[in-house]
Amino acid sequence: MVVVIGDWLDLPVLPTLAVAALACSVLRMLAVRRGSHLPVAGGRHQGDPPRDA
Repeated sequence: MVVVIGDWLDLPVLPTLAVAALACSVLRMLAVRRGSHLPVAGGRHQGDPPRDA
């Protein structure tokens, strides 16, 4: 979203990307600190039976 807005406003690319990367990192750190449980690749929990095809 930050990159899209920066492009729409014709802002320089590198500072826009730096702000976007910083925003992403800060949001992720806040989520981890607050105990967010994001989805994990694979979609199965330990102990779940395998799905039949």
